[in-house]
Amino acid sequence: MLAGIFDSLQILQWMYATVHRDPDRPPLPVPEPLPRPGDVPAEAPSPASKYLALADVPAATPAELAAWLNS
Repeated sequence: MLAGIFDSLQILQWMYATVHRDPDRPPLPVPEPLPRPGDVPAEAPSPASKYLALADVPAATPAELAAWLNS
């Protein structure tokens, strides 16, 4: 969950910096998502595809969250 928050903050900062840059300067590189445990390195996909792949990860159920918070 923290990695997702960190990734979102990085994208937010990148978007803000991109919008407020001089249009004549080269674009800023898209930030890489934070690596997750168990992630297998892929063969150089685009940065945007990494974020789209994270959307396919199933979310925790309310019961799983409650069990994790109570531990």
